[in-house]
Amino acid sequence: MSKKLKIGFIGGSIASAIGYTHFSASRLDGLFEITSGCFSSREDINHESAKKYGIAGDRVYGNWKDMLSAERGIIDAVVILLPIPGHHCAIISALENNVPVICEKPLVMNLEQALDVKSACESGKTGQKFLTITYNYTGYPMIRELRQIISDGGLGRISHFQAEMPQESYMREGASPQRWRLDEASPSLISLDLMSHLHHMMDYLLGERVRSLSANVNSFGRFTGVADDINCSALYANGVTGQYWVSKSSLGNRNGMKVRIFGSKGSAQWVQDNPEYLKLAYSDGRKEILDRGCKTQAAGLPRYARFKPGHPAGYVEAFANLYVDIAESLRSRISGGGADNREITAIEQEVDRMRFLEAIDIAARERKWVDVVYENY
Repeated sequence: MSKKLKIGFIGGSIASAIGYTHFSASRLDGLFEITSGCFSSREDINHESAKKYGIAGDRVYGNWKDMLSAERGIIDAVVILLPIPGHHCAIISALENNVPVICEKPLVMNLEQALDVKSACESGKTGQKFLTITYNYTGYPMIRELRQIISDGGLGRISHFQAEMPQESYMREGASPQRWRLDEASPSLISLDLMSHLHHMMDYLLGERVRSLSANVNSFGRFTGVADDINCSALYANGVTGQYWVSKSSLGNRNGMKVRIFGSKGSAQWVQDNPEYLKLAYSDGRKEILDRGCKTQAAGLPRYARFKPGHPAGYVEAFANLYVDIAESLRSRISGGGADNREITAIEQEVDRMRFLEAIDIAARERKWVDVVYENY
């Protein structure tokens, strides 16, 4: 086995929403070890987290800038798990210190910051610096199977899709979201939090750019004036039409991601609540349900066989699949090769995503269809 890659955490304490997930997923396949961190600005939580994660006392930092300075050349990458408003500054500092970056989604708060990060990635004389963003839902094996089916033409010419992610967190009694999630922003925080996931999913599956869109942004929940429900109609450059829906004011939904894709030969449906199954239907009337135990091209690969079919894999394992891909890219970069891997998200894709999210705000505000304008990379 190759030597484990050393990573440090910025954020991701035991009190965070996502820290322990990254801790568990990064270690699941024995490819990474967490050796340092600045887990929280609160000293007690910082040291409690270090103890929980097994980090030596002299590798725990009270300030992430001190951490980057001290750990440069020692760790192989830094994992940025701060609240979204803190991402930009930490990413830029890490890149300036030539520390590869793994960042929880979304990368930053807006297009201006995304372009700033892109410039930082391209600076210097050693080629583009290493940065990737973790969108965990594309780590599910049946999503990877679905992309292979679409790529092979199994659904025929794709005509339309519906992608949704409803939650109840801003409507349910006793809801107490983090304060920064209720601040005004453009794109809105619900776009950054949820719509980014859906756009990434469809980008991953279809490989096409949205050409134009219309949108409605609403506030139905308990927090007046805070966007908590978005409907978006999208037209793609190849003629595909799509419907996006995200919500935090839909009672009865914990995290209801669902994707339905329709083509000339067949259709597919995947639901995150039951992620081991992919439902397919064909133009001759046949229906089938695939899982990892079926004859598959992607989902049945040995790398996804941590558990036998019938013993469901889930959320942490999907994250772990991304960490396997990231490890492959990092090792390639360290050995002097390129870092290209079709499974990981690059800065150019995230810039495109920010253009899409900002267009949603414009379309909703001006109540009209708007074009999404891209750069050519």
